[in-house]
Amino acid sequence: DNPVSIDISGIPREKLTPAISCGSIKPDPGSNDWIVNIPPTCGDVVVNLSALINGEQKFLGAKTFRVKKIPDPIATIAGKSSGIVNREIMLAAGALTPKMPDDFDFDHSFVITSFTMSIQRGFKVYNLESKNTYLTPEMIEQLKKTNRGQNVVFENIITRGPDDIDRTLAS
Repeated sequence: DNPVSIDISGIPREKLTPAISCGSIKPDPGSNDWIVNIPPTCGDVVVNLSALINGEQKFLGAKTFRVKKIPDPIATIAGKSSGIVNREIMLAAGALTPKMPDDFDFDHSFVITSFTMSIQRGFKVYNLESKNTYLTPEMIEQLKKTNRGQNVVFENIITRGPDDIDRTLAS
């Protein structure tokens, strides 16, 4: 759902009738905005605006808008997406968190639905899988055994956004 403001000087909101070429547009009961919902299959959309003026429906104009996909979030643990993370801080965080890019201005929530933690100890590589955003007990045990400078890789990170589409995030 995307809030959209439509204002025409001298015409009250209840007299406006917007229509959209793909998706839906409806008044937001909690504000003076409109709520636009566009399926992921839409490209450009056209919003037509009419108004009831002196008892007659009049076409006021149309505007084409480009629909852009919500960007992928960045997977973080303890607020970091890469680099050195203290073991105790990582254990205290206990979960991977999706963070939207800094230049993205909207509130959309993503949820990490699964990931793999890979860690090498000697000649053995442990690939441990979580089916949600949290570190598993086995992951926690392996992290407790890590040494300073040892690499831990979170990969195959799957997240689901408000559009209910799964996305694979960077390791």
